[in-house]
Amino acid sequence: MNQPHQDRTGQLFLSHVVCMVADLDEAVTQARDEGFTTAYGSDPETANNALVWSATGPFVEFAVSRPFDDEALSLLAENVGPQVVNRITYQATLGTGWAHTAAETPAHDLDAVVARLTDAGVGPLKPVRWRRTPPGESDPVSWWLSHPMNPHLPFFMSAYSRPQRPRAISHPNGATELTRVHIATPEPAGYTTELSAFLGTRPDGRWAITSGDQHRITACTFAGLTEHRTIGDAAFLAEGGTRTADGP
Repeated sequence: MNQPHQDRTGQLFLSHVVCMVADLDEAVTQARDEGFTTAYGSDPETANNALVWSATGPFVEFAVSRPFDDEALSLLAENVGPQVVNRITYQATLGTGWAHTAAETPAHDLDAVVARLTDAGVGPLKPVRWRRTPPGESDPVSWWLSHPMNPHLPFFMSAYSRPQRPRAISHPNGATELTRVHIATPEPAGYTTELSAFLGTRPDGRWAITSGDQHRITACTFAGLTEHRTIGDAAFLAEGGTRTADGP
């Protein structure tokens, strides 16, 4: 999302893949040990997420998996919408590891996306303005974000209020780009059709959708890696690479 503009098509494209972790600091340390340049999303003392960028294409977000009690879920449903509770409830069944995909529009808002999805009968949709202050900066960056009712579909977001992708990024392990997110699902054809309608375009080659007993993101593949890596419970696959001794 380095070049946001006011695209009015309402189409969505793969933005990033979320990996839930039990301890953010441990995940950042392990990711760095595995050769991924990893940056906290905000002040490391209080950050809720950390990011692995590539020069182009989708990025990886590490986020902390936290429990929510009934009162907190009720407040979320009232203030943000029941679709967020659906995703949190779904997240609780997954535990840690790869959990969610996120889609993006190049526009600064979600107006065209919400209009298209509402016309298609997808709802309710309640965009919420999110903010965080990147490390070393004083002004927060903001974006709009919303969730569909079906937590198997991506949540979706607008362009950031200012570019966030680093101008230059290099990973010591050689990774250059997240090329595929692997999704197992009981009915691949049906899910692909539903995802196509949601995105407003047929999923490109970054989406690898195969048959599985339950819906789950199983791995992500990276160009440039020479061997598979594991961070927490998440498999980072090398494109044409080999497995590590303790890898997936």
